[in-house]
Amino acid sequence: METARQNSPKSLADKLANLFLKFFAFNFNNRPSLNKYLKGDDGWLNFSFGIRTDNRSVEQAICFETARSRC
Repeated sequence: METARQNSPKSLADKLANLFLKFFAFNFNNRPSLNKYLKGDDGWLNFSFGIRTDNRSVEQAICFETARSRC
């Protein structure tokens, strides 16, 4: 069953989530004024945020490492 899901086309919701996270990443990567939100008292915050539905129709994530983001 997993193999069938991996080969099936992505849902519209998954594509929209991907587009939103790419827009989010673009803003943090290209607007230095946003970097202040990624730095704490101990240095840069490194974290990831992901979302996945129970039926896996949406599976997306974004990672922040040393003031850079990627999807």
